[in-house]
Amino acid sequence: MLPPSSPKSIPGSIALSGSPPKTNYLYGDSPTSSFASPRTMRRHLDSSTVNGNFVPPRLNKGLDVFATSPPSTRTQLFFEDKQKVTSAHSSPRSSISASKQTDPRSLLKAVRTLIKSRNGSVLTRNTILKADHFSSGTNTNLDLHLQGGPNFRAAELDVFGVAQPTVSIHMFSTREEPLVYLNGCPYVLREYANPMENMNMFWGINTSRLEKVEERLKADVIKEADAMGGLILAHQELSDGTVVPCYLAADKVQTPSEVFQEFQQQGYPIKYFRIPISPEQGPEDNYFDEYVRVIRCLEPTEPLIFNCGIGNVRTTVGIIIAQTIRRTQLIERGHRDPFIVPGFGYQQVSGDPSDTLPSLELGNSRAKDQETLLRLVYVLEQALDSKMSMHSAIEWALERGNIMENLMEAIMGNYHSVVALTSVLDSGVFSKRILDEMIDRSDAVVNLREIILTNRIRYNNSKSTTSSPASSSRGSNLYLEKASKALQRYFFLLCFMAYVNESPDTRFETRFSSWIKARTEVWSMLQNMRRKGPRLYYFRPIEELRSLQGGNGRTGSSLPVSHARYRGGGLGMFDMKGAGSQQDEGIITEVENIIIQSRKGAVFTAQNILKVDFWYYHYLDNGTQEHTVIHSKTPQNMDHSNIPQTHHSFYIEGASNFRRIDNTRVYGIAQPTVYGLKQVIRQLLTDKPRNERILWINLREEPIIYINGIPYVLRDRYYTLRNIRAYKGITGSRLEQLEERLKDDIRQEISNYEGRILLHGENQDGQVFAQWEEVSVDDVLTVRDVMESMSSEMADELELGDRQHTLMAYHRIPITAEKVPTYEDLDELRTIIATADLGKTALIMNCQIGLGRSTTGTVIATLLTKWIHQQSSTAYPQALPDQQLTVRRRNYQIINSLLRVIKRGLENKRIVDDVLDQCGLTINLRDIIEKVRVQVENEPDQVLRKLKIKRGIVALERYYVLICFQAYLDNTSPELLHETESFAQWMKRHPELATILKELQSTDNLDSIVPVELALASSGVDSNAAASAGDTNQAGQGDGLALSSEVVQVLQSRSGQVLGQNSILKHDAFPGCQKMGLREKIPGVYNFRRVSVDHVKQAVKYGGKASEIGGLALDMDILQSMSNECTTTNGKLDQPIDGATQYHLSPPYISGCAMPNKDAIKAILDTMDAGPGGSRKVLWTCLREEPVLYVNKRPFVLRLHHNPLRNLETTGIAKERVEHMERIMQQDAIEELVAYNGRLLLHGEETAEKGGFILVPAWETVRPESVETPDQAFQSIIDEGYQVDYFRIPITDEQAPIPDVFDQLIDRMKLSTRQTDLMFNCQMGRGRTTTGMVTACLLSMILKNNEVFDSTVSTMIQSSSTEKMDLYEEDVNDEQRRQQNGEYRVILQLISVLSYGKLAKRLTDQAINMCDHMQNLRKAIYDLKLRMDTAETGSSKWHVAEEGFSNYLVRYFYLVVFANYLLEMVDQQQTERQVDGKHTLADETMAYTGGLTTVEPGSDSPGVVESGSFKSWLKRHREITNIIKYQLKDLL
Repeated sequence: MLPPSSPKSIPGSIALSGSPPKTNYLYGDSPTSSFASPRTMRRHLDSSTVNGNFVPPRLNKGLDVFATSPPSTRTQLFFEDKQKVTSAHSSPRSSISASKQTDPRSLLKAVRTLIKSRNGSVLTRNTILKADHFSSGTNTNLDLHLQGGPNFRAAELDVFGVAQPTVSIHMFSTREEPLVYLNGCPYVLREYANPMENMNMFWGINTSRLEKVEERLKADVIKEADAMGGLILAHQELSDGTVVPCYLAADKVQTPSEVFQEFQQQGYPIKYFRIPISPEQGPEDNYFDEYVRVIRCLEPTEPLIFNCGIGNVRTTVGIIIAQTIRRTQLIERGHRDPFIVPGFGYQQVSGDPSDTLPSLELGNSRAKDQETLLRLVYVLEQALDSKMSMHSAIEWALERGNIMENLMEAIMGNYHSVVALTSVLDSGVFSKRILDEMIDRSDAVVNLREIILTNRIRYNNSKSTTSSPASSSRGSNLYLEKASKALQRYFFLLCFMAYVNESPDTRFETRFSSWIKARTEVWSMLQNMRRKGPRLYYFRPIEELRSLQGGNGRTGSSLPVSHARYRGGGLGMFDMKGAGSQQDEGIITEVENIIIQSRKGAVFTAQNILKVDFWYYHYLDNGTQEHTVIHSKTPQNMDHSNIPQTHHSFYIEGASNFRRIDNTRVYGIAQPTVYGLKQVIRQLLTDKPRNERILWINLREEPIIYINGIPYVLRDRYYTLRNIRAYKGITGSRLEQLEERLKDDIRQEISNYEGRILLHGENQDGQVFAQWEEVSVDDVLTVRDVMESMSSEMADELELGDRQHTLMAYHRIPITAEKVPTYEDLDELRTIIATADLGKTALIMNCQIGLGRSTTGTVIATLLTKWIHQQSSTAYPQALPDQQLTVRRRNYQIINSLLRVIKRGLENKRIVDDVLDQCGLTINLRDIIEKVRVQVENEPDQVLRKLKIKRGIVALERYYVLICFQAYLDNTSPELLHETESFAQWMKRHPELATILKELQSTDNLDSIVPVELALASSGVDSNAAASAGDTNQAGQGDGLALSSEVVQVLQSRSGQVLGQNSILKHDAFPGCQKMGLREKIPGVYNFRRVSVDHVKQAVKYGGKASEIGGLALDMDILQSMSNECTTTNGKLDQPIDGATQYHLSPPYISGCAMPNKDAIKAILDTMDAGPGGSRKVLWTCLREEPVLYVNKRPFVLRLHHNPLRNLETTGIAKERVEHMERIMQQDAIEELVAYNGRLLLHGEETAEKGGFILVPAWETVRPESVETPDQAFQSIIDEGYQVDYFRIPITDEQAPIPDVFDQLIDRMKLSTRQTDLMFNCQMGRGRTTTGMVTACLLSMILKNNEVFDSTVSTMIQSSSTEKMDLYEEDVNDEQRRQQNGEYRVILQLISVLSYGKLAKRLTDQAINMCDHMQNLRKAIYDLKLRMDTAETGSSKWHVAEEGFSNYLVRYFYLVVFANYLLEMVDQQQTERQVDGKHTLADETMAYTGGLTTVEPGSDSPGVVESGSFKSWLKRHREITNIIKYQLKDLL
């Protein structure tokens, strides 16, 4: 091991421009910033610890100081590796023909076009091979330099780091990008347009699939070298960052795996591991788990070498992770802790009794401050555009005043998000200290903590120094993104350090990904950072750095607390005992700042305050409440006679908003004082009906502490009136652990300040002020401490004896303020309340002020109480009069959409509405929506409008979830409480509910919170006239057009669960829906067409006009040939398909059409020989997601009156739910027939004279039996003897099918035989129908089709006209042709990732062409691309075109993925059959299925489904979904 080194000398200042760097490295670091930062070697101690986990006890918690030891001298050592690389000219590739020679002039000319002409499966168009080594990325300050291994360095615990080495060094590779070795040197795959950036298409790929990609890349290189006479075009990076092309002799081409296999064969003791890591990967992507899995099995003394591209960030991350694991391994084996942290106690090593048990003394804080200052000056020199000397840099830094304190906090990693994380982790403070120590000792190339500040400063500097606004925005955003990623990485590592420290042993049986997801508050913080992207407030206290630009002002980034100084006698706020007020406000402000900034507790950290948790009553906004609410500390002279006393509300001092829900034992309350709590318990035990026990549920998510009997809440001094968001999602048990640690921190601070603590209050004007309070440490209690002590005290007072332990049960269920309770919260409430004795127990819900969360809690508790008691609907409180209902119980479109898809929707909504009114003493959760709407309409400021709309949407979302919860209860028996599924599982099983809710959450439009009644009234029709017209409608005037007043009256009065307000029944057909030119036409059937399965299967090998040009073009040729009386042949085609004379349709068929009327269904079946007595059977699959009814044999679809052309989307809904909706809608329609004397208001569509459409309402006489659901209509046809099997697979229109749909289509195909035909339909037989036909074609082409892997097929792929590699000519129409062929960047990247990418795309294109009678998906994508390009960016036309283009491209994307999935499954089956060597049922099934079926469950050979569903397969291939998830917009 190398001797310890001294701190690196700070190099001379380097002038860096504010423009973005030429290189954009994976983890946001630049090789130009690879100078080592100052670091101090650790102090060796003679003690260690082994105590259950790997966290020693902390010493002197009140202070946080550091210790250091004098640095030792350092010797620079330079070595040149004498080991030569394996001979590059050994065994040249046999696949390269030496006879192929190319003229040098031609090679120079080919450079321009070769890259665009590349057609490999991985080395595709516009991709290059870039040399992995470049001089600018090498750190010249390292102790040791190895030739072929840039940035090699040794870290602690036998862990080493290096860049991608040449073949003479082995490594532990962390690269996720594909590599290939050319003559012993590594080359990486890059995009030609971005040669310095890694290709993000491989995010999430695992090791095995990445190595397969590299194998295909090697094959592409060999193929190109064969075409180029043994040469390969690669790219090198010069010292100035310029990338230049060069030709190499491809004498030896190897994948990294082959390189190390070769070394192993030569006898080298090498262990090679590949753990791909990408910049966007977080802990849930399991690469931390993969590190643990590998390293935990190795001896802690076995050398590990990590590498990435340039040996920079990913290598350093690997080093830190390895050291973290190895530290615990050494401690567990009895060794001393190699990273001892001052301030924590370490016991002696077992087995060494001669050692005493030393404790660490407090370190030298001044030395640590000096080191921090040196680090900061160094970072400032690197990050700022400065040529100052070191001395002047220090002077410059000291002149900045308060900003320097913030910068020093940042250099130590004390960002707001990190400090918040340390407060919620059990070992947060210790884990951060250990992590920082490891980072500082491993910073030879890069310091993972300092690059956060470096890029944050560069972001600030680039904004001010760049003259061009556009380039300034690009550059600054780049730096901010890099700083954000560096902060996330630091965050991840701190989580991992805590995971390792808190593990009971080094087996790590709980996976890190599981551990972090179980800590919901941490997981929520992680997801929030990743979802929102770069935000300046994550970097607090340096979110604002204007002071860096010049001047010597002392204003930092701190936002002061809003002060309102309390002046008066010796009593503090709320009669607190204390030092009273201070007369010099400037002094107290400075003291207050120092105290707040110096807090170093585990939870009570810097910039945190303790704020009193209740207010005086008279400065609250009572205008938003229906009832006057008396708040804590009511003035003694208040006249209660003027306050409207409600029967079940109680005025108790210290207990705000205490009330009981009528006819229940459910109560609500604010957070009480200790005195108020006593009075509340007395009231609960004496109230009538008398309660024997109390079940107290605290819904607070924020940490609370009681000091001198008054509750205080932990707040951020920057946002004193808002809860700390870091605790969002925290569990009750973990929150109580935090409160215990907070109590310890407060007691420590009280001891440090001799029995006093600085607290904050809030005056009548809502201003926050500070006040000293004298406190005994025994008067600092957690909420649970208070509840348990009060329960015991009241039990003694009431002489309950043995019942004192059962008097009050206390639970904590944290719910985020002003948000919707999570599904898990509702499940926990259900479990707790359902197990209580509700006949004798008072249920009390408390939140902060007793309004929002406590009201929600009382609503949930009341719903659960009614559910458990199984009260009938007649027992519920009576509904309000009609006049009041028009105000109080308005309907919203999102709620109507929900009622359509849940069982007993109207009944469940009425139950929730009744309970909301029952619990509405303080605030009615439903009325919030309407009040917000009124406020928005009167708000001129657009920013405030959006904020208020968001508040209304959250209230509506809460209303939505409550109805869902009641629907869940309605379908669940309380007797099976522990046997039934949870509410969270129930919601997951109904994805259509999430789809509806997502639509609400994604909007910021006022229309979402406008009641349906007002939307109808906006039509301009007088409501009185509509009502009067309704009187005449009842008599019935016959069929015909309906008056506008009639329409409004009917739509307003519709109250069905599905056919509700503002909904209409619109005829499916519309003018122009029939496409002319289709070969077959059947009366009443729009857009009928079919293709032959035999032709589809043979197209795989022979191609043909239909598969190459299109099925519609072939149909046109057939029509022409039929007109010329050309003859056709019968039977199966034995020759390549080409031309109309050789094309003849033969069953089985894959067919499609629009939604036909009932008589037309019979005509179709007769045409397909599936009528009564026919020889064939049709598998009819309806792909419609929207509910449909047959009225007088014609199909009508449910639509909204204000948007009649848009389908009601419920993506993910099950067929059973859709068909249930249709049955309910049928009942609604029949009830309406009775109301209107046998007539039904229907809507049609006509073309307007000036273009567009006109919605035509009409009355039509209908018999009740003429109203049928589609399955009823088909069943009646089956009863007549027709051979049809009807099935529903709901698909959302104009979108890609979800993975479940593909699996359902596979299951549907199992029923197919040679005697069955397939029929798909949607509304007009275009998008979804074509997708269904294409999917069926892919299944026909691939499953049990031996020709799919035939060598002829491979030849066709390579020789395709669209893929010829023209090296010397550039076609001006090349880009247009490639886009028409679907070769967009996202598709090309997909092909590179897929194992059968090129073949999958070719088969998909053939299927699309053969089924293009109504729509060719590739052409549709190209047409929308042209519309998007011609429209003004940002305009409504552009947005419409962009949305359609993206949706269609994603559909194309998933069809190619599905084809690759089928190819992999078939290949797997063939491999298994070869291994088994036996005849399988699959071979027998092939004889009569025609390749349209998979193997049934339980057969000898696994079929597609048994090998894993498409959904599960796709979930395992995250690199595929990540292409769409992270970068679709960038790849269009």
